[in-house]
Amino acid sequence: MSTAGEEMILIELKKITKLLTLNYIAEKPQIEQIDFLSKFGYQPKETSEILGTSPNVVRVTLTRLRKKQKVTNETKTAQ
Repeated sequence: MSTAGEEMILIELKKITKLLTLNYIAEKPQIEQIDFLSKFGYQPKETSEILGTSPNVVRVTLTRLRKKQKVTNETKTAQ
């Protein structure tokens, strides 16, 4: 298979993946959408393009999620 053919397949796979992801996260709150996309390897820029928001909103949300997770983990270890 040629390189051009492989590139076309990769492009189509990315489109399919995004459509499936959008379908899965459609009814969830934005914070859960961002968390889900991050866990599956999407970068803030990609996430922002999928959700129609700015990369900065995604980065701030991820920072808040990490802080919340850290507090949760500290609480569990203290018990």
